[in-house]
Amino acid sequence: MDERRDGADRRVFTRYSMRKGVEIRDGGRRREGRLQDISGGGAAIQTDAGDELLDETLAEGRHVGIDVEDMGYYGAEVIRDLEEGYAVRFEMDDAERDELVTEIMQHGIALDD
Repeated sequence: MDERRDGADRRVFTRYSMRKGVEIRDGGRRREGRLQDISGGGAAIQTDAGDELLDETLAEGRHVGIDVEDMGYYGAEVIRDLEEGYAVRFEMDDAERDELVTEIMQHGIALDD
């Protein structure tokens, strides 16, 4: 099933609200967070504010690992700093993305964009 959208919308995949714990791994550093939303393309992750070392570590373009509670571990790239966290783009092949989208659709709530 292809969740990609047609038209001028810059989002390629449907976003889903899903509240699961997340561990962000950056080399030997680990940071706990929670999903705000997730799609086949990436996720918005809420983290505790005020960790200057983490902010420096997770600059745009940084490659990290995202371990999502009960779902799996995914490679990702930080693409944007959010007010209380980060937006990441998943680094995966089409088969992995299809599996993730199926999992998301079974457990998430679709968001209107």
